[in-house]
Amino acid sequence: MIKKKTLRVLFCALVACFSINLSLFADTYSPDVVYTKGDEVTVTINGTTITVVYLNDSPSSNFMPSTPYDVNNGWLWSVSPNYTGEWVAYHYMLFPESPTTVTHAGNTYRLLKEVWASTTSPASNSWAWECLDCELSSAQSCPNPFATDYFPISLAQQNNGDDTTTPVNASGSGGIVQGQGGKFIDIGQQRECQTPLSLYNNDIYFRDGCDPHAGLGYYGIADNTNVPAPPKRLFADTDTDGPVLYGWKGGALGIRQRRNLSAVNGEHIEKIALQWTPDTIYIGSKDIPMQLRTYTTINSTNIPSNKSAIYATGVDKTRFLTFHNTNLGKTTFSVTGNGNVTLSTESDYSSNATGNHAIQVKGTQQTMLLGVNSNTGISYMQASDNSQQNKTIALNPNGGSVTIGTTNPSQYTLAVAGTIVAEGIYCKLQSNWPDYVFDKSYELMPLASVEKYIKKNKHLPNVPSATEIQDSEISVGDMNAILLKKIEELTLYIIEQEKRIKELEMKK
Repeated sequence: MIKKKTLRVLFCALVACFSINLSLFADTYSPDVVYTKGDEVTVTINGTTITVVYLNDSPSSNFMPSTPYDVNNGWLWSVSPNYTGEWVAYHYMLFPESPTTVTHAGNTYRLLKEVWASTTSPASNSWAWECLDCELSSAQSCPNPFATDYFPISLAQQNNGDDTTTPVNASGSGGIVQGQGGKFIDIGQQRECQTPLSLYNNDIYFRDGCDPHAGLGYYGIADNTNVPAPPKRLFADTDTDGPVLYGWKGGALGIRQRRNLSAVNGEHIEKIALQWTPDTIYIGSKDIPMQLRTYTTINSTNIPSNKSAIYATGVDKTRFLTFHNTNLGKTTFSVTGNGNVTLSTESDYSSNATGNHAIQVKGTQQTMLLGVNSNTGISYMQASDNSQQNKTIALNPNGGSVTIGTTNPSQYTLAVAGTIVAEGIYCKLQSNWPDYVFDKSYELMPLASVEKYIKKNKHLPNVPSATEIQDSEISVGDMNAILLKKIEELTLYIIEQEKRIKELEMKK
């Protein structure tokens, strides 16, 4: 007969054991605890207790892991890689170093890709789960609905035209294109998030059926009376009224072709034609540059202060800008990396036409013009205003002459049509300066002969007459030499007169 004390001990042991077993299946999540990334708790989903891990970088106690279908909570928790129990519909994050393994329908599956709570069982999604022991069981227990090298495609109706939640609202009827070996379309299912290509809500999602950050969609006012149209949708607050290709960090348009274009097969080459990031647009690439051609205006507007509308880098011989005139068949303007600016024009110099010049700098009351005359080869700078005739400075390559107020330098190096004022003018004559007058061999004309010459010619000997000056020109340097010569001759006459006066005074 068992004593009461012994029965009491056995009863306490059973109670303790039962309590321990209950604790193994109890939920350990508490809304009063602040969870940090990596913390694990147990929760019960559809009658099955699972271990989940907190994923968010920010500590919080506001997100309940027992509501995996709640779009605000489910992505913050994942089934722990340490969990090895029965599969339940929940968010499974892929931990590459220790993928989660679960059991389902008598088989063991290992996670290959991240799946959401809306994904059906592992047996129906071999793209996301790898069956580890299906070969040991019947083929019926582990079907593979997808043929080799065929991607599943998810089709779903639009719901409300809004796909901005994370993860996306998976409501609405839809279907799956399963591939060549299975049913092509199975209508009436919920949208599958883990399909690589999803057609949903008038958008094509490329990365994931529930990832609205990489796809192609129509945005604008749908103008089609044959099919139901969603409400007006804007992209970046813009009514594009057309398709928009978008990505999480940008996107690109490219070319893939054989390196040998004439070959039937062989090595391929890829080229980036257009690439965009959140702050930059690229045309071509560094290794394979491509040209940008446009048949209309390139318009840069609202350029901020200290920013360049066009910015380019290169070397000395790089042509940063080149303008080619198809009518003339030549380049009319170019800027190179070493700072050289080249202009070419077919317009000739015009004294009163301001439209036929290579460069025009216009102010409110005046205009400065730069150009060349292709017939004469003269380069010019012309200034004009609203009230006076154009004034021109011309450079003539023939002899290196410069003209001011005229374009005809004749045989002179500098020609000025008008007066000149200066604080000083220096002349360096190539001819002899008239100091030879004081040489003993110089024959001074007698005053009687000078008088006779003046009476006859009305000017001094060796001095140009008024008629000669009117009909031609005279050098300032030559004229100064002539005047100096006459002053020196006059000095000699005065000295001779002084001698005669003294001789007469002595005779008295």
